[in-house]
Amino acid sequence: MPATLITWDGNSASGNSLEWSPVLSWDGTLVQPPSPPMIQLRVLLDFTHSADLPTLERANNVKNKIYLATVPYPEPPVSAVQLDAGITAFTTALGSTEQGGTQATANKNLAKSQLIALLRSLANYVQEKHGNVLATLLLSGFDAVSTNRTPEPLTTPNISKVLLRSKGVLKLLVPAVKNARGYDVRYALKDANGNIGPWTQLDNFLSTRDLIIPNLQSGATYDFQVRATGGSTRESDWSNSVTAMSMKRRGADALTRCLQWFAVVEVRLRLTFTVVSNPPLSHRHCKATQRKTKFPTRPPTRPRISQTPARLQPAN
Repeated sequence: MPATLITWDGNSASGNSLEWSPVLSWDGTLVQPPSPPMIQLRVLLDFTHSADLPTLERANNVKNKIYLATVPYPEPPVSAVQLDAGITAFTTALGSTEQGGTQATANKNLAKSQLIALLRSLANYVQEKHGNVLATLLLSGFDAVSTNRTPEPLTTPNISKVLLRSKGVLKLLVPAVKNARGYDVRYALKDANGNIGPWTQLDNFLSTRDLIIPNLQSGATYDFQVRATGGSTRESDWSNSVTAMSMKRRGADALTRCLQWFAVVEVRLRLTFTVVSNPPLSHRHCKATQRKTKFPTRPPTRPRISQTPARLQPAN
């Protein structure tokens, strides 16, 4: 690091004289602190996991730009003919999937994977040639990975709807806020005159799917607000108040009563059947009963009656 020549009058910052030890020595130079390392630009590989149409759009953008920037990219590893053939094959396979079918989907996925392989090869080439210059990287048709690590303030969430889960339990439907780490909810009881009581706050909801508020008074009206946590300001502003009533679910209670009634009827039927019907007798029990009562094992055979009519005998 280059040295900077400085002077010192022997006094401190407050004007007091400082004693110098003869053991120490100083040549009057001060070494500058090391400069922070330069941020390395990287090519954005969003096409490897994006949907079909964004992948096709990225491929067309690269085809229209990288082959025109011959100074920074003189010899791309994939020729324009190869990339155009990959784009055409993927476009054709994508159009054939409109008719449906597993074979068409398999052909589309194969063509997409081949196109992604071509784009990845070009992205690696651009990563070696852009020289850490953003303008040069953008000449290839690719985008750069964002180097901004500064937290941004969170946007204020919005309660879109309030659903009744059960008696005294409500759920808030809130769209997710970008870069939010959690959510806080507060609610207050609202009387008939519109006056709002003290707020009750619930913190540390990890997701908007978990915004369930229990232990509410049945038939009471509440005001709800939600805010996101995280970002540069640690928390967003509270959302606008949304009013909802914690009512009793009549349909659910009626269904519960019906199920309970059917359960009672089923139990009664089982008890009646158990009392009236005799248990099945085993084979040994049947044999013992037959010997005890001296019943024949099979009914006696009846004498056969001739079906041929008897001949009339002449009278004497």
